[in-house]
Amino acid sequence: TAVVVGALRAAGYEPEVIASPLPREEFLGRIAAAEVVLFLPLAEEGCFLPALEAFALGSLVVCPDCVGNRQFCRDGDTCLRPDHAPASLVAAVGQAMIMTAIERERMVAAARAEVGTRGLDREKRAFLAILDDLERSW
Repeated sequence: TAVVVGALRAAGYEPEVIASPLPREEFLGRIAAAEVVLFLPLAEEGCFLPALEAFALGSLVVCPDCVGNRQFCRDGDTCLRPDHAPASLVAAVGQAMIMTAIERERMVAAARAEVGTRGLDREKRAFLAILDDLERSW
């Protein structure tokens, strides 16, 4: 994190860093207030809920790949998804900062639409479909 923050500062940005747990409302408020949100998930992270929360808040998201975000973090569609290298992350933040209003609105709309396809009811139906097909899976 420190290397990425240093690279962002060297590029002229003043990132607000959240490196420790915050009360949920404060965390979401900071995400909602940010012009661009950069997440740094571990590569092997499971379902990366913070990105989905940012999508729902209408934030423009930069989030590199992790195991748990591949279905919903689609580069150039719902977010920008650079590799984990600090230079790539800084370049993606720069790209997000100069997006036109139309580009930004398109990406935010796609991200919000993605959130709309998710929910407990959908997860329940998917799980039950697996159980219904369990016999064939063996």
